[in-house]
Amino acid sequence: MDRVARCCQCLGALDLLARIGDFNAAFVPRDDVQTELLALDRIFDPVALLRPQHTCVLNPVFAAGEAIGGVDADLLVDGRITGIRTTATAAVSAHHLRQLAGHAVLLAAGGVSLTDGSLCMDPPETVGVYFSRHALLVSWPLATLFPGSGFARFSDVFRTEMETAAGEAARPPSPRTQPSAGSQG
Repeated sequence: MDRVARCCQCLGALDLLARIGDFNAAFVPRDDVQTELLALDRIFDPVALLRPQHTCVLNPVFAAGEAIGGVDADLLVDGRITGIRTTATAAVSAHHLRQLAGHAVLLAAGGVSLTDGSLCMDPPETVGVYFSRHALLVSWPLATLFPGSGFARFSDVFRTEMETAAGEAARPPSPRTQPSAGSQG
């Protein structure tokens, strides 16, 4: 398991290359990170915790997210979108809940792109956060977070904002006006 944990650190360093084009060729796995990864492995039992029945996608990419530059989540298990947090405290912020709700809208709008080119169209039912340092999964049914027609209304607003953002991103930038010679800038 020691070797796997070291390889995970190297894979994490390579993730920067895939995401932002940055790579540290001098990267060396750290002993303190190694110790933490091994401790996390001892407390994490994914099958018992997540109980997948038919769908389990790590790092799902939302097909509808392409319109705004690409969006992915941490985990999708049977209609539950889960964010993974490795934090000292097990606290959920409004920002995290809004992000998860946005992921639910994207899942409902276009599904998740799978590596074989197909789409997973599991309807979103629940969102949650897994706190890895605490081996704690907290989750909420969307119907609880958005009573009545709340999720439909949220989805409408989210899609409108997404279309606006996509339209603005597609527009060429307007030329900046340069101060003329002799004018005060």
